[in-house]
Amino acid sequence: MAGSFNAFTTGKLHVGAVPSSAISGLTFSSFIPGLLTASGPAYFGACPGLGVDIGTVNIGPKVPVPGICSLNVLGAPVAANLTGITNVIGTFNVTGIATKGGADVKASVSLTAGATVEAASTANAANNATAGDITCSTITAGFGAFASVAAPFKQFDIPHPTRGEGWRLAHAALEGPEMGVYYRGKTKEKTIELPHYWTGLVHEDSITVQLTPIGKACSTLHVKKIENNIVHVNHQAQDLEYYYIIHAERKDLGDLIIEYRGESTNDFRHSSEKIKRSGETLIYKQHGNTEPLRI
Repeated sequence: MAGSFNAFTTGKLHVGAVPSSAISGLTFSSFIPGLLTASGPAYFGACPGLGVDIGTVNIGPKVPVPGICSLNVLGAPVAANLTGITNVIGTFNVTGIATKGGADVKASVSLTAGATVEAASTANAANNATAGDITCSTITAGFGAFASVAAPFKQFDIPHPTRGEGWRLAHAALEGPEMGVYYRGKTKEKTIELPHYWTGLVHEDSITVQLTPIGKACSTLHVKKIENNIVHVNHQAQDLEYYYIIHAERKDLGDLIIEYRGESTNDFRHSSEKIKRSGETLIYKQHGNTEPLRI
């Protein structure tokens, strides 16, 4: 039966052959005016046309894609506008481009099958795992670790500690062809105890020492030996104080590759020829075999 009404008013409206428990049962909803229930798929907007019933509630026409969900929204150019807090409990899948104009705060896992374009900040409450490359102009981080940072130079940029408001201070990192560490200070002693962890951190034969006398010249100031993680110093002056700076190369990371064949930093991983700090050249087999041939 079909009918047309200019106006229709009722306290509760149920569509379908099976009575709704919200109407027939003594539930809280039965005391709320304006209740609408439907036992089958419901459509709003365009004519359903051909296709399958995607959702229990459908806004827009059917589409020829099988699937089952609670809500199906199909529209162009904009399918839905949501203003306010929107809660999603469960898996939130995005196929296509997700454009965000504000902060995106995530406390769980987010799976994206297409591109994500963000015009503002993204705050993650957990770890961020990326299967591909990350390309950006600036990396800002708190305490943590990077396996490597490829950049023309590395620097820090902070509010100026002495000039006051409106000034900033920038320094660049010292660079060299090794994974180096240093230890420095001043003393009057003739022995310098190196950090205890250097025995497991650095190559002992890579340790170098520079000494500078303070207040007076001393041509006899020199290093006698380095033994048992202690630098032994000697001189012929009386009551001599001196500065020291000690460098060494880390042994937990292996020999640094300082040259490789390629056009940009993106070629490092797949480069067929690499040269280590020691001067050793590695020629890699082609066709996906990563075993190096040393020459």
